[in-house]
Amino acid sequence: MCYNSIHLLFNNGVYSTPTGNTCFLDIHDCGINCECGRNSIAVESFKNEKAFLWYSIIATIITVILLLLVWVMRSRVSFLAALFRETAHCLGSIPALFLQPIITFFFLVLFFTFWCVSCNG
Repeated sequence: MCYNSIHLLFNNGVYSTPTGNTCFLDIHDCGINCECGRNSIAVESFKNEKAFLWYSIIATIITVILLLLVWVMRSRVSFLAALFRETAHCLGSIPALFLQPIITFFFLVLFFTFWCVSCNG
């Protein structure tokens, strides 16, 4: 007879409760057969293991795809580094280029304040 809180101990594919009831892991139909009717904890444990297995398989596939992308794109990294060096050289030789975004921002703020003031009147 099973009682309400079944404490299952795992032992080589056989689940046994402290009262002596035995639950066998049946891999072919993905279920757990138990002499007593209360095998919900064992079934949930088996479902969690299956879900974790699928999650880990999917994570492994995504990791392999990302590693392959990094390996394929490694030649582009050197190009990107050269592009940043050239940009730094250009900005160093023409420092007025830094002022253009600041001036644009100033005129946008000025226009926004004019628009807000003129809409109220």
